[in-house]
Amino acid sequence: SDFDKMAVGLLLLLCTVSALGQTQYNWPYPQSNWPYSGPSASAKKWYDEAKFGLFIHWGPISQWGDDLSWPLYCPEFPCQVQSVNHTLINITTIDQLALHRKAYWNLANTFNPTKFNPQNMARIAKRAGFKYVVFVTEHCDGFCNYNTSYSQYNSLNTPYGKDIFAMISEAFRAEGIRIGAYYCPSLWNNPNYWIPDPLTAMPQQGCQPNYAPQNNLVQWKTYLKHIHNQIRELAENYKPDVFWIDCQNAPPALDLQIESLAPLARRMNPDVMITQRWVGLIQDFITMDDQTVNMTRNILGLAGMTAGAKFEVCTTMGTDGQWGYNPYANYKSARRIILDLISVVSKGGNYLLNLGPGPDGLWDEKAIEILETVSSWMEINSDAIFGTQPVFPFQYSVTTSFLPTYQTFPDFFLTMKEKTMYVMMPSMDDVLPEWVIFPWLRPDLLGEDVNFTSVDLMGYGSNVEWRQTHGGLE
Repeated sequence: SDFDKMAVGLLLLLCTVSALGQTQYNWPYPQSNWPYSGPSASAKKWYDEAKFGLFIHWGPISQWGDDLSWPLYCPEFPCQVQSVNHTLINITTIDQLALHRKAYWNLANTFNPTKFNPQNMARIAKRAGFKYVVFVTEHCDGFCNYNTSYSQYNSLNTPYGKDIFAMISEAFRAEGIRIGAYYCPSLWNNPNYWIPDPLTAMPQQGCQPNYAPQNNLVQWKTYLKHIHNQIRELAENYKPDVFWIDCQNAPPALDLQIESLAPLARRMNPDVMITQRWVGLIQDFITMDDQTVNMTRNILGLAGMTAGAKFEVCTTMGTDGQWGYNPYANYKSARRIILDLISVVSKGGNYLLNLGPGPDGLWDEKAIEILETVSSWMEINSDAIFGTQPVFPFQYSVTTSFLPTYQTFPDFFLTMKEKTMYVMMPSMDDVLPEWVIFPWLRPDLLGEDVNFTSVDLMGYGSNVEWRQTHGGLE
């Protein structure tokens, strides 16, 4: 049907032009100003072309169906924390909090995802168009999904007993998908970061340590050695294509000094891209979370391009914003996912979509069905996404004619690859409009030497009737 070819209600035109200047990137920080070497040209190239990444948050907490780490967080008494199946419990005393945290950390003793099949995950991901995966090797709770010599709290010391990150790496790389390692350097199970003595601990503030590092330099340096050893392990043993460092918000005077490990990571893999989320000297790209994805429809892309920054937007597949597995999740529709992907990519960004497995190791079947719909769209329209560059203006309004009625859509999106411009427009239903008028696709905006030589509707394989006027492309 027409709706199948349009795939989740998106009209996509392929326009061949005689000439068009493309927006080019300056990366966030000029390499000459870095204390350490920046990303290689080949690293920037693959990452810029990839566009679509898969985020996987997972760990023993999936048995509770709660988010990773945050059920441990209690900044002051009384507080409410998540427990089994999203149950909120009130914590009023130090002893209550200690018992709750012990129950959380003891989930590793029953973690046994016997149905985990990373090969099948990788096949699903490849069909959906994911070009790289960022896997949570270690979140703030300190559980390591990899073989580490520096912590006994890892996946090999569970009933499952396997190196999960190694399994993910092998399976996804076999499908041609690049591998990223998420690492949180703010480890709440480490006594040199969160001191266990409640009488001397400071009130918790986000991911920061619960003591003053400047007053405890020996303890702080011991902690720095620990996280540096773990990052070195990941670089040497797994050689990730992306190092995604989260929660880097120690006091500036006592930085975590992760940038000192960048040369090692680049020696192990010259194509590695490194980011320290929010702050830090190493930002090969700027990453923003779920709450900013809607902003990409207006000022985010323009501001990013003006600053010369390559950016990534990470978001959850669930509508509730939970990163870990949620057995009660409601998922974003395929249409919503594709619209967000298009919105981000059309402004020069990458889109990192999160889906965490359950305690048995499987993705929710409802989520897989949505990804299969995304796969169907990708089969027809992926050329408009991968390896493209943004075109200024990033998006503007469009008028359609259904003869005799006219309707204005809120926006359309542009990408460019060589001499092909892709015009993506949300459609209202499964009826193709008689005429579509793109008032911003005209020479005085795109350049006087721009001339359209052909226009096709992707998925139909034949030219459509069109005309180029001073008022735009019709």
